[in-house]
This record gives sequence, C-alpha cells and structure tokens, in this order.
Amino acid sequence: MENNKPMVICEQGELVGTQEKQALAFYNIPYGADKGRCKPVGEPSKWTGTRDATKPGPVFPQLPSRLSTVVGTKKEERNQQEDAFILNIWTKLTNEKRPVLFWIHGGGWLSGGGSLPWYNGSEMASNGDVVVVTVNYRLGALGNLYVPGISEGNLALQDLIAALHWVKKNIEAFGGDPHQITVAGQSAGAWYSVALMACEEVKGMFNRTALFSFPACTKALDENASLELSNLLLERLGIDERNKEKILGVPIEDILSSQVEVIREVQRRNNDLLTAFLPIVDGVLLKGDIWSEAIRISGGNVNVIAGITGEETAAFFHQTDLRNKDNYFELVKRSSDEIFGQTHEFMLSINEGGSDTYLFHFNYPSPDPYLLACHCMDLPFVFGNFEKWDNAPMLADIHVEEALHLSDQVQGYLLRFIKNGSPNHENRIDWPVYERKQRNILIFDKKIELKSSLWPFSDTPAY
Repeated sequence: MENNKPMVICEQGELVGTQEKQALAFYNIPYGADKGRCKPVGEPSKWTGTRDATKPGPVFPQLPSRLSTVVGTKKEERNQQEDAFILNIWTKLTNEKRPVLFWIHGGGWLSGGGSLPWYNGSEMASNGDVVVVTVNYRLGALGNLYVPGISEGNLALQDLIAALHWVKKNIEAFGGDPHQITVAGQSAGAWYSVALMACEEVKGMFNRTALFSFPACTKALDENASLELSNLLLERLGIDERNKEKILGVPIEDILSSQVEVIREVQRRNNDLLTAFLPIVDGVLLKGDIWSEAIRISGGNVNVIAGITGEETAAFFHQTDLRNKDNYFELVKRSSDEIFGQTHEFMLSINEGGSDTYLFHFNYPSPDPYLLACHCMDLPFVFGNFEKWDNAPMLADIHVEEALHLSDQVQGYLLRFIKNGSPNHENRIDWPVYERKQRNILIFDKKIELKSSLWPFSDTPAY
C-alpha cells in the first residue's frame, strides 16, 4: 500500500488503485496496444514507474445509446478514443485466489464500455469473494468491418480474446484464480460470451458462462452479408473500390454517422431489424454457427447459467408509436420471444452436450407500466450497485427495500455459480438443471419461485 492506496505488480509494471466500499479497484489497465484502425490488437506495452489506476479510462468511439430512455446517461460515455484497449478490476484482497467474473458489456454491438459506472463491480467484489473484471472491445464498424486486405473482420472478438489472455496471465496478482473464470455478459455481451465458447483459441480458458438477455436468434455473418455492409459503408464515405485504404484516415465522426445509415439501409433491404456490424464466420476464429460450435468446443466442460427478462423489447418500443396500440404488450411479448426466447433451446442443446444448465426469467417490473421487466432491468440487481443508476428512468420510484432484497437473492445465486458451477445453496430455493425432460425455470420477481415449462413447445410460456 502507498499512502493507503492499494498497489499491484502485473506483467507490464506497477499499478496503484483505489478503495471502493470493501473492495480494491484498479481502473484503466491496458490489456493490449493500439496498432491502428482496422488492425488486430497488439501486445500491451510495459511502463516504468507506477501507473495511476484510480480513475476510469475511455471507451471506444460510439454515438449516444438508444437505450438512454431506459438506463439513463453517464458522463463517462463522452470519454472516447480509438485506443481504449483497457479493462478494470475489483477485488477484496490481492493475497488470495478467488473465482473471477469476466464481464462483457452489451450495447447492440454499437455502444457501451466496461469503464461505465453501470458495471462497477465494487459491491459484488465486496460481498461475494470474487474478482470482477470488466472489459472494453471495439464497437460497430471499428470492431467488425470486413474489407479484404484492409480489415479482416472479427476485431472485437480478437480484443476480447486478448483481454481474456491478459486476465489468465495476470489475475493472480489481483487475488484471482486463473483456473476459475466465468465469462459473462448481457445482450451483445452475452452473444460474445457464446462466441468465446465457440472459439478453439480460448478452449479451456474458462469453465463457466453466465448469459443475460442472450439474443439467441442472431447469427454471425457470412462473407456476402459482411461485404454488403462494408461496401455500403465505403460508398457512404465516398470511397471507391480502388482506394479502400482511405477508410483508415476517415474522421471517426463520419464512420459513426455513416454506419448507422448503412445498418438502417440493410435492415430495410432484408427486412431484418437485427442487422448490425457483427462478427463473421471466417473459418479461423469462428468456424460455423456459434450454437453448434459452442457445443462442439465447450459442451460438457463449461456450465451455463442464462436468463431473459419478462418484457425484453419494451425497452425499444416504449417511446415509439407502438406504445399507443391496443396490442402493445402482445407485440412486446412476441418480439421478445422471437429475439431472446431461443435461449431456451440453446440451453437444452448445450445441456445435451454435457453441460449443467440453469435457466431463469427475471420478471421484476419497472414502476413504468410501459417498461415492466424490460431489457437491462436485471443489471442493477446483478451488480447490486443501484446508486450507479441514479438517472435511469426504468428505476424511477422503485421500491428500494424490495429491490435490494431481490438483488441480494440474484447475486447469491450468481456468485454461488461463479464459485462452484452450480447456483444452489442450502439456504435458498433448490434450482435444478434445465433439461428437456424437466424444464425448470427459476423466476425472479417480488416472489422467487421455481416453475416447469414446456416452452417453446407450449402455448403458455412460463412468464
């Protein structure tokens, strides 16, 4: 400790962190080096002296989140740069080996960052005897542009792989156990978590996965779909086929605005509202459908806990004209099932591949009657850091005592899973595995209960 501040020595040098609650926090740690736009992340550089790790660093370039009307905004979102290959760590002590949570943020592949306060892990590290890691990865076209000879695609996935390797090599210095890593994420972060399960390169580097609002219907792109997006982007930027390398010098503001226009255009063309700059099946990192590859590569060796919220898409619909339709809630339910409901079948498939699987539904509603248990509603309960969501509309007028009690329950199950590969505890409701013969679903609501369902083969989903 230096002047009562925690110090750690990792491979690159010495870090000084800060105290948050009962945890030690280390921010803005480089897991890689910026080698230039559209280039794979490089090895992180060493430094001399002591690096200040007391304040959050930047996030990758992005436009304002479309979910600000649900989760609110944070000033940290404005701190952006293309060199943001950083991660953050919260730990209780540095002299013991604790299980590690490697958290991948969501944001529709276009926004977010591990540096944002919503993912502050101090509460979880303080109460749960786990080490929490949050990580940045490149977003939008910067993360998944495919222009042969210029950008080979899957840069964001390479970022996450580099960060995972860094954690594996360095986390012991922060009190973490490199042999007990849970990869977890929400929304796009859950998708990337499954993609990591499907990567031979990181096989065996983690033994658990936790998925929150996994958009299970979303597939990695094939070459033609990736080229459609990149060619349209080059066209929007005024770059012709002979001078594709000009994209390396285009102002970032132009890329951010143009990529949104391209996504909307392709969505109209293909009548697919989930179109985005996504990873590509490149035959190297991703060799096929991430479902089947996750089962082939990780099945039986990686236990999985997963859940969806009761009204996922209300987060996207509540401020549109759909809100005024008589069948608003029916539309929300149907679209939520279409986008996220296939999580049920994924869990059955991975269970049949040999993994223990635990499924939950998070149904605790927002006080806003048009949001209810919307996308992201579970996150403050997972992290237990409600004070970091101080301007989130979805939490306005929430029953604080009730919410804190539920958060304690949610965290208890998750932390147990991170430590043991099973969420069960003698003082809580027994949570059996989710399997085809007995589809047990734990319901998190004002009351916690276990239900069994034949969803999606029944007309009555267990919501």
